[in-house]
Amino acid sequence: SHNKNEVRIYALSRMQNVILIEETFEIPQDFDLNNYVDLSFGIWNNKEEPVEYELLFDSEINTYVLEREWHTNQTVEQNADGSVLLKFKSNQKQQVLSWVLSFGKAVKVLNPPELIEKVKEEIKKISKLYE
Repeated sequence: SHNKNEVRIYALSRMQNVILIEETFEIPQDFDLNNYVDLSFGIWNNKEEPVEYELLFDSEINTYVLEREWHTNQTVEQNADGSVLLKFKSNQKQQVLSWVLSFGKAVKVLNPPELIEKVKEEIKKISKLYE
């Protein structure tokens, strides 16, 4: 029941019994891969608009955060207390959530509110595993 003109992403590693056929297709002139994926944060096909993320990293890991480019459109500011504010836009909500959670208590989400809620939900679920 897939629309033939729908943009889809396939994992090459999962393909089996591949057959080469003569049929071809043309990429539409107005096609822009960036409208579907954000290669800085993953390749999940997502038609949603990018949102602004604001994350405050603990001073204990400031060097680690400062010395890397996490996203192509990021801005990074170091605060007087050594903490680091990282801002970027992405439409890869699930990937950003996983990435943020990987820092544990060393990062605090300031924006968007939706991500704050998702992080809180995950913390509750993790906490229940250890009750």
